[in-house]
Parts: sequence; structure tokens; C-alpha cells
Amino acid sequence: MEAAAIIILVIITGACFVRLYFYKKEIKSLTSKIRFIYEEET
Repeated sequence: MEAAAIIILVIITGACFVRLYFYKKEIKSLTSKIRFIYEEET
């Protein structure tokens, strides 16, 4: 029973790290777009 709980926690933790990775990637993309708009003064 303990092993199952540990496996579930590891899976949940892994899923959280994957989501965090994609959030960071999206933030970098948005930052780049905002910087471009700011510098080009469109």
C-alpha cells in the first residue's frame, strides 16, 4: 500500500514539473513577443 502511494505521489510530482516547464516556456514566448512590440513601437 505504501509503494502505491509513493508511486502516485511521484507521478503527480512529475506532472507538476511538466506543467511548470510548459508555463515557463510560454512565459518566455510572451516576453519575447512583448519585447518585440515594445522595441518596434507598432
